[in-house]
Amino acid sequence: MRFHEVFLGSQHEIWSKQHNGKVRGNDFPDESIYPNLGEKGGRPPEQQHVITFSAKSMRRFGEKIVRGIFYIEDSRFIEPPYIVEVHGVHDEHVAEIITIIDKFGEISAREPGIVVCRVVSPEDAMSSLFKIEIWQQFKMYASVYNSADLPQSTSRVDY
Repeated sequence: MRFHEVFLGSQHEIWSKQHNGKVRGNDFPDESIYPNLGEKGGRPPEQQHVITFSAKSMRRFGEKIVRGIFYIEDSRFIEPPYIVEVHGVHDEHVAEIITIIDKFGEISAREPGIVVCRVVSPEDAMSSLFKIEIWQQFKMYASVYNSADLPQSTSRVDY
């Protein structure tokens, strides 16, 4: 059995014990597929398989990688007022950020599985952007920033 798509988000109505976490590709809407993943072989949805997982789990996984890179590379912890945010977005929506990361970033790799590219601001040596790629298939982006720098009216979304 090959899995090509991943469901990301809060528990969708199709999630039930009868599926045991495995559903067919036509059992949920396309917008539930994690960005940059999806069918690559051209099979119809009814022939595709899906692995489900929560958005919260993916954010925690990305945050763990970001915090680990800071500790391993810089011997530093990310502590308040700094915040780590993990973003699952399509590459075309963050093209400018990808350009910055690719141009100025340093790569930390545990190949062949995980490649992390990081750009750190020279101003505070903490504010940073990350591109995390797993098995050249799964991508997520992360940012570390000082929450004290945000306007008071800005609120952080935690979904």
